[in-house]
Amino acid sequence: MTEAVLYSISDGVATITLNRPDKLNAMNDAMYRGVLAALDETDSDDSVRAVIVTGAGRAFCAGADLGGGAATFDYGGHADSPEAHRDHGGVLVLRIFRSLKPVIAAINGPAVGVGLSMTLPMDLRLMADTARAGFVFAARGIVPDAASSWFLPRVVGISLRGRRGAGRGPGPQPAPARRGRPGRGEARQRDRRERCAGVSRPHPAAAVADAGS
Repeated sequence: MTEAVLYSISDGVATITLNRPDKLNAMNDAMYRGVLAALDETDSDDSVRAVIVTGAGRAFCAGADLGGGAATFDYGGHADSPEAHRDHGGVLVLRIFRSLKPVIAAINGPAVGVGLSMTLPMDLRLMADTARAGFVFAARGIVPDAASSWFLPRVVGISLRGRRGAGRGPGPQPAPARRGRPGRGEARQRDRRERCAGVSRPHPAAAVADAGS
């Protein structure tokens, strides 16, 4: 295991804690490998009946740690090796999906990017009142990572996936504003549509005459 990931077992429940609170638990290579190792432990330990994944401090996982700059996603593999072309988030998500034990996400704070993608193959996601979730890929003009374009529709449904994937950022989205009285331009367009449909609106003078008769 590694300092970036804490592992404990209590009453048949294994807890995997992402442990980089000073970086909001941003995913780096050590954390990635630590979670993989922890999942190998839970699969091989018959005393473990369920797995909880959570974050230390006030965040769950703020996504990939981009502190390495251009070398962030240079995994050091050979160009002719398949592993050199696999992103860590995708490998991690598929490993969680293959877990032999049920995996529960205890989302205690912000979960963004791969920090949210990694929860999609889990069996259950529980969010604290202060937690925020964000798929920010579309806002940056990139496709979602870690197989989330496959998992997300199966979690939230096809109709909601587009709104989640193209969200403006983490947190709840504002409700659409209520429409008030139509403006003058909208009223003119409505009148044109009614005239084209053969609907005649009475002239105000005619309405007054009818009322006086």
